[in-house]
Amino acid sequence: MVLTETLKEKIISRHIEMFDAFLRGDIDGFTTWWADNIIIYGTAISEVFTNKQAAFDFYISTKDQVTGLVRMENKKVNVYEQNGYLILTEELDFHVKVAEEWMFYHHSRLTEVWSEINNEWYVTHVHISYPDGYSGEGQQINPEQLRSENIKLQAAVEARTAELAQKNRELEIEVALDKIRTRSLSMHNSNEILEVAYLVSEKLKELSLGIDAVAIILTEGKKYEYWIANDEGSYTTKIIEEINELNPSMMAKAFIAHQKIGIDFTLCTEGEDKRIHWEYLFSHTGFSIVPPERKQFILDQPYYNICVSFHDHISLTVVRYNNQAYSESAKAIVKKFCKVFAQAYTRFMDLYTAEKQAKEAKIEAALERIRAKSNAMQRTGNLLDVIAVVSAQLEELGISFTHVNIRITEGEDDWDLWSHFKWLGAPVRWQVKYFDHPLFNRSRNNPNRQVHQEVFTLEEKISFEKYLAEFGLLPVPINKDQDQAVQQYLTESTGFAWAVYRMEKLSLAIANNKGQTYNDEEQLILKRFAEVFHQSYTRFLDLKKAEEQAREAEINLAVEKVKAKALAMHHSEEIMHVVGKLKDEVMGLHIPNVI
Repeated sequence: MVLTETLKEKIISRHIEMFDAFLRGDIDGFTTWWADNIIIYGTAISEVFTNKQAAFDFYISTKDQVTGLVRMENKKVNVYEQNGYLILTEELDFHVKVAEEWMFYHHSRLTEVWSEINNEWYVTHVHISYPDGYSGEGQQINPEQLRSENIKLQAAVEARTAELAQKNRELEIEVALDKIRTRSLSMHNSNEILEVAYLVSEKLKELSLGIDAVAIILTEGKKYEYWIANDEGSYTTKIIEEINELNPSMMAKAFIAHQKIGIDFTLCTEGEDKRIHWEYLFSHTGFSIVPPERKQFILDQPYYNICVSFHDHISLTVVRYNNQAYSESAKAIVKKFCKVFAQAYTRFMDLYTAEKQAKEAKIEAALERIRAKSNAMQRTGNLLDVIAVVSAQLEELGISFTHVNIRITEGEDDWDLWSHFKWLGAPVRWQVKYFDHPLFNRSRNNPNRQVHQEVFTLEEKISFEKYLAEFGLLPVPINKDQDQAVQQYLTESTGFAWAVYRMEKLSLAIANNKGQTYNDEEQLILKRFAEVFHQSYTRFLDLKKAEEQAREAEINLAVEKVKAKALAMHHSEEIMHVVGKLKDEVMGLHIPNVI
């Protein structure tokens, strides 16, 4: 056959129309002139087809990857005849759109075989390829170029791997920081800082920092408050250290240096310096409470290696018992942990201050109730009403006690008590003469204007109550045949403890049957209640004195009336009139047990 110009232009025109349709996403137009048994070898690894339908399905499913995103430029098309077939060849440049910019993708080669079927020309074979980018002029392959590309690829993979590892590390750190932040913000009192310290220790270990212990340190003036966590759980409370120029511990020196230069630091000590540091702390600071076995463990370690980060008045110290230097990344992590806790702690302190103010308002309201009740006293018996209010207000403030006492100390040894027992109900007044017993003996020298605490064993408590019961001195019998409240008091008793605030001729005490001491806040509340009650007692004494004077005047008046009746007698038989008058006046005085 002869390839005419008309046929050549017809084949080229159909080819161009097909690929224009392809770029528009019109797959029907793209496949118009394909034979049903077309064979296609494309550039993608899965782009191999042996029939029109399979190819059609592929290009339909992937057209969104091409439509509007691919351009074909610098096209060179040619058609020639070979053995009754028409061969179309094309070279072109593929460009793709990335982030709104057109970029060169690759140079391509395309071959189409057109066959005449039923007097019409159809594409029966397509092959698309792009040249080896590694080989140069006169080369089939270029191993050196391939090796160079592999090196570049390996470097890129390593760089990307490192980048991903860094991002993963940062994510791990952020997750840990978020847990520290969440736990810190959920604190309800400062004692929970110890739990945060243990969480910080746990998270730092998860980040493979090689940490042996962690300390959160709060500073207030020259006082440093340590909250320490380690694997053994050796510490259950805060530890106080006073920082001054005479303190030889390395922490004191480090903190003093920080105050001058204001930067984070690391410090490693060993040998004699380490020994001096710890022996001073164990002997002269709050570190004396460290358990003996933990003290020995610390002294036995060859090094004490710390990294300290500061944020405002808070610092975070991490400890290693080796001389491995802290990396810059480790220092940065410690700094982040410190900052996160400090920010959360600041928030906690804001809430704590607000709660403290609310608590103070509650205490003031309680004091005002005591004051009001005291000022409303009309007689000495109303003192029982006042002690009932004191008891109710102590309970309202959440202070644990089984009874509260007012002791009138007319004599140093004997007890004159106005008490409210929670298990008894109504308040009572009762008096006990001194006898030789620890509860009496250890209450004889309580200092004035100070809260003094004593703890007694369960045996001492029982023996004291047994003595009082034997001589009928208890305000109410204590035995297991009584109501449920008394039984509960007896069965729950594990010891006995009291806190006493003593003033002139008066003391206020709270006691419990658990042998538990009262904390600083509870002692301060006791003191404030006692001071207000002292004002009540002053008023009580005024009333008592007025009552005694009124009683004395009433007695004197009765005596004068009897005396006048006796002096008015003229005959001995009038003596019965005097006796009658005496009876009337005595009965008018309401003297108990007089018939």
